[in-house]
Amino acid sequence: MPVPKGPKSLRVLCLDGGGIKGYTSLLILKRIFSTMMAEGNLKEIPRPCDVFDLIVGTSTGGLIAVMLGRLHMTIDECITKYEQLGKSVFGGKRRGGKLRKVFKRLRNSAVYDIETLQEEVRKLLDFKGIAHSTTFRETGTSSCKVMLCVTRSAGRKPDAFRNYKSMDPVAENHDCTIWEAASATAAAPPFFESVQFSETGEKWRDGGMRRNNPINEALSELTRQRDWKNRKIGCVLNVGAGVKKSEAISSRLDRVLKGAVRIMTDSDDIAKVFASSELGGELFRTHRYFRFSVPQGMQDLKLDEWNETKKMRELTAEYMSHVGNGYPLARCVKSLLDPDENCRFVS
Repeated sequence: MPVPKGPKSLRVLCLDGGGIKGYTSLLILKRIFSTMMAEGNLKEIPRPCDVFDLIVGTSTGGLIAVMLGRLHMTIDECITKYEQLGKSVFGGKRRGGKLRKVFKRLRNSAVYDIETLQEEVRKLLDFKGIAHSTTFRETGTSSCKVMLCVTRSAGRKPDAFRNYKSMDPVAENHDCTIWEAASATAAAPPFFESVQFSETGEKWRDGGMRRNNPINEALSELTRQRDWKNRKIGCVLNVGAGVKKSEAISSRLDRVLKGAVRIMTDSDDIAKVFASSELGGELFRTHRYFRFSVPQGMQDLKLDEWNETKKMRELTAEYMSHVGNGYPLARCVKSLLDPDENCRFVS
């Protein structure tokens, strides 16, 4: 039984930012898609690009969106390459070690080399047999549309890169290569410097500020594109990268500023606000909105702890095996396999 590819309703995947902790997002996806294979009597685990109409990501979620949606990778391929990328980018020796890292943070300069990240993305292109000069926007009609949340370094204006041409009159269609787009959406301060595009000279970085969970951007995009305006939403899958650590309120200015940044990049807060909105409530009640994110044990992991993959695997396995996730997982799989079913009684 093949994965239904022609449903009338839309299937959307939203991937949060979270540094190396985005590894748990891939593990969650693997559990969901493995269940899809079993429940749908599929011969193999389907590729996300063959299931979703739109994949939207921020920061590390944007990088994963490129791997799954633009490079058409399987989830297993993505997990393996993500492990390698994390080790290469975050595991390399830094001149001066940890002390230099502290000084870099104090000077508000990047901790890691953006060129290393870009080289690793180019290796992904080599793995898939894709030329480094290939543009992020695809020619013709893309089977899986991908949107990346980014921010202009000058003016800090939020924007987006798309692998398709937007017909929205206020949306700009940016020209860049795949590796430029992937590294730009993953360039989270203070870990990386901005990415400068070779053609335009514009500088970009990740879109994590207020959009670390891109759920609102994804659903807004559905209303902006004419091909989707008359199609109902069949399933929205929102995958997080673990909850943030709760901290006591401080009177020190530096801690207050850091706390403000954490608030503006808190994906779970965005998810809660969306779930309580009219649209979010309707999608949840009709089994068309699902969010999975490892709630416990992730708080103390830093965004660059690439060597904690074993711990992340254990935490994700425990979370996905919890009895309370059985029903949401089953409903999510059913909605992905047959998204039109939940739209039958939706006006």
